[in-house]
Amino acid sequence: MFRGVDEHTIDEKGRLSLPAKHREQLGETVIVWRALDGQLNVYPVKVWEEVAETAEQLNQLQKSVRRAMRILYTITECDIDRQGRILIPPSFRAYAGLNTNVVIVGVRDHLEIWSQERFEQEWTELATDGSDIMEPLAGSGLRM
Repeated sequence: MFRGVDEHTIDEKGRLSLPAKHREQLGETVIVWRALDGQLNVYPVKVWEEVAETAEQLNQLQKSVRRAMRILYTITECDIDRQGRILIPPSFRAYAGLNTNVVIVGVRDHLEIWSQERFEQEWTELATDGSDIMEPLAGSGLRM
């Protein structure tokens, strides 16, 4: 399980060192996806294959499914080098607004890579709306 928050930097070539505590669980190659909240999500290949397998069951005759598949498959495979780094393509860095400083968040089965600015903005919104966001979970038996 991925969890925690780490601050890292991207070098001038677009390489990002992944947190050492997560590298074994990630494997040698990861899937990087342009996620829907302006961040990049990093998945172990096995987890991504499970997502893809579920998606393959959807009815491709539905326009919304075809469009969702385009979003879902806008990915890149990145090998993790000996130093534990991945090379993030320029278009993916631009999408997520990644410059030098990034925040990596462990979220159960994947990592999220945020620009530091976007993460701080997201966290401010979460702190403001936290009670409203968490309240529906109370009905499911979640206790904190």
